[in-house]
Amino acid sequence: MTPSPDLAGLLERVKQARGPSRLIDAEIVAALDLRPDYMPADYGPMVAVKDVYGTYVKTLDHPAEYAEFPQFSRSIDAAVDLIEKQLPGIAYRIQKNLDGLIWAELQRRNQEPTVEPFDIWVESGNRPSLPLALLAALLKAELARAECGA
Repeated sequence: MTPSPDLAGLLERVKQARGPSRLIDAEIVAALDLRPDYMPADYGPMVAVKDVYGTYVKTLDHPAEYAEFPQFSRSIDAAVDLIEKQLPGIAYRIQKNLDGLIWAELQRRNQEPTVEPFDIWVESGNRPSLPLALLAALLKAELARAECGA
């Protein structure tokens, strides 16, 4: 997996989102290169597209091929599945307190030396929904991995 260089921009769009967004879902698929089996790597980079036909992901080399993808920004289960796929062995916590603040944390499950470059945990900050909080934390972790070349 080679993450997109625009992870920071995507993280900012997730932070600014006020609810589920199929375009954000598509941008996550493209940025993290989550291509399905029928879309080989030699099809070139993936891009998120929103047009009159809907929101989807395609490659520029083979524009007729497109990928369907989960609703990461709407579903806690889809966001958690993505985290577990991208960061195996990571622990996560999502919280909403009595004041309505929502955030997520990702943490290594042990304190042993590891190749994961981010510290013990990364957190999302206050987000408007639990799935968006999980996605923000995941993108922060992916940014840390990309910066360290992991």
